Amino acid sequence: MTALDEIKRLAQKEFPLFIKYICDGLTGALVQNTHFFPMPVRVNFAKEAENPEEKAQILSELYENSKNVCGTGYTLEIELVSTRSKGNRKVLKRICFLTEDDYLAFMIKSSLPESLQAESECETEGFNEAIFVIIESGLLLEKDIPDWALKHIEELGRYHEDDHFWQNICKVARWLKSNKNCNLYIRELPFINSIPPKFIEENKNLIHSLVTQDAIKISFEADHGLLGKQTTVRFRSLCKEVPLMLGQMELKELTVPIEDFCMLPKSGILQGIENVFIVETEMVYLTFPECPKSLCILAQGYNANVLKLCDWLKEFPLYYFGNCSENSFSMLSSLRGYFENLKSFCMNMSTINAYKSCLQKGDNSFVQTIPPNLDYAENQAYLFLHDSAEKNCLSQDNISIEYIQKALAQLFHDC
Repeated sequence: MTALDEIKRLAQKEFPLFIKYICDGLTGALVQNTHFFPMPVRVNFAKEAENPEEKAQILSELYENSKNVCGTGYTLEIELVSTRSKGNRKVLKRICFLTEDDYLAFMIKSSLPESLQAESECETEGFNEAIFVIIESGLLLEKDIPDWALKHIEELGRYHEDDHFWQNICKVARWLKSNKNCNLYIRELPFINSIPPKFIEENKNLIHSLVTQDAIKISFEADHGLLGKQTTVRFRSLCKEVPLMLGQMELKELTVPIEDFCMLPKSGILQGIENVFIVETEMVYLTFPECPKSLCILAQGYNANVLKLCDWLKEFPLYYFGNCSENSFSMLSSLRGYFENLKSFCMNMSTINAYKSCLQKGDNSFVQTIPPNLDYAENQAYLFLHDSAEKNCLSQDNISIEYIQKALAQLFHDC
């Protein structure tokens, strides 16, 4: 950890006390620590002091990122000291944040990706007012405000042309919290004449964070009982003897809203179905071989998450066939957290070894840890891909129909 990283860590450590200091001042409570600023930052240079070159490099980095150079942030207080051996020397007396604005500007800037930090122009003027509006709204408990504020410090420090920005954010959040299943579109909400639909569309994540601490599961609309663009599920029968029946019609496939898909057993369409395959890519879904008494669902990428709403899937032998990639194994793990009956299909080292020449560089994993719900064989495949940065993805489009047919034959022979 660099000295600059250590300053960021120490500054974040003080953030809960800083928010309490702000809240006490805004609500008129007695502020015990009226001298919160200047805020000293005690960075330990003991180890580096033994190496003058290393210490000089650290001090140079600290200076280049300090208020002394940048105009905001922490200040390096330097003192001229007279010594017998080296004469007059400049010595770092202390590191501190002189004012509230300096501290906030540093916290806001350090919350941004490094690529954006140099171009950022921090606005701190509206921070206190925003915190006051949040307190007044009653949407968050006092103990939860510091964590929430740290996660959203960039928005809190951003300049908003609309003087009522935070009041409107809280108004929408309060209404959604009190009307959990309104079944309205955003443009139909009762305050829409004063708060444009576009405002809500642009600030969904912020509004959601004040309604609940949980992450968005499906979509902003679905999580809050609003109507929105329909999430649909596409599926087909893999067996001519068990077609999808709609009245007297035998259908090759169907696409229905997720709400209707969740109620599918009541339709009678699943009569005769005994196995369910979830497939990641469209072409493999369309060409998936015939399979007795089986249903095939197309669930591309993150859209597979919506299947967690369908409890009836727990009643069938369930197979997930995704790419051999870190992200697909992560999705497998996520789905298995809901469906203990879920097994992987063609996602193992045998498949990877059979198509090693087709391995290519895929997207980086959207998780930083090994997925928790993998069995031994799946875990081995995941680790192999994780350690092969330049060839960490086998698209299922490269797996031949013949290979899938053999895997199906082996699967049902084992069953």
